[in-house]
Amino acid sequence: MTRPTIHDVADAAQVSLATVDRVLNNRGGVAAKSVKKVKQAIAQTGYVRDRAAANMSRSKFYRITFIIPDTTNAFLDQLCDAITLQDAMLRQDRVSLTIRYVAAFSAPAYCAALQSLSADTCDAVVLMGIEDADVHAEIQSLTDTGVRVVTMVSDLPAARRADYVGPDNVAAGRTAAAFLGRFVRQGNVLLLPGAKAVRDHVDRRQGFQDIMAQDFPAISVHVADEGADDAVQTFDRLRDNFAEKALVGVYNVGAGNSGLLLALREIPEHMRPVTILHELTPMNRDALQSGLIDLVIDQNPAEEVARAISMIRNLIDGRSVASDAGLIQPQIFVKQNLP
Repeated sequence: MTRPTIHDVADAAQVSLATVDRVLNNRGGVAAKSVKKVKQAIAQTGYVRDRAAANMSRSKFYRITFIIPDTTNAFLDQLCDAITLQDAMLRQDRVSLTIRYVAAFSAPAYCAALQSLSADTCDAVVLMGIEDADVHAEIQSLTDTGVRVVTMVSDLPAARRADYVGPDNVAAGRTAAAFLGRFVRQGNVLLLPGAKAVRDHVDRRQGFQDIMAQDFPAISVHVADEGADDAVQTFDRLRDNFAEKALVGVYNVGAGNSGLLLALREIPEHMRPVTILHELTPMNRDALQSGLIDLVIDQNPAEEVARAISMIRNLIDGRSVASDAGLIQPQIFVKQNLP
């Protein structure tokens, strides 16, 4: 059976090909009555737009730059692998993905990266939000040139970004507290706060402390000094605090988990604190499988990348984007339900 074409839509709607083209590409200049007729004709004929062919005919590319922290981090490795895979898969759809690495937690580095981009070099930028007034200003400047800016993993709701893709990190922190509180009930718990420069760490910490204070008054939460996702610093924070406070629980809002796991291995098994981490990386998966840690909250980086790309293509094409299109539901993993 021959698939319906734009000519079939024009015939069914009794309008010109130019009118159908304007409606399909959201170009405006079409009477509301004609728009309605075209949409009815699309439904009637079963026409499905071949986006790749349409893009080819207009020589259109979706040029998307991902700004990624340049640091040793298994989760970011998964994220970059997903971007590379999507780039290979979507080339036929004229989607071009580029990764731009910047120094982690460095506002000047983020600003420099944003300043180097323009509507001449890219159509959209995806970045992990870092809280800084200058970064906000650069996002606004880039947005003013017509480049769509989408935050991913870590949001900047006060910035002029187009949208956000990722989990509700306050809810993620609250979830960690709900589980850890029920696991230990009372005693000293260590919160490893990551870095206050990134919103996802701040939000997780807030959610965790809110629930602990509200629902588990017999638990004392001790907030370690920032470790900035560094394995050595994270190792030191856990080792020093365990020696001083006889910890029954640990929650790490960020990365640096290779150091954390090393510190846990030094603790006799019967004395190890219940431990909750983020991201089902190969290392965290092995630790969960062996019983070294107890629970992982994962945000599915491959799904985040795919959602970000889909969202940006819709934004560029003038299509509507649902308010929850970017919301990623975290998955909870324990040893018994590992995929």
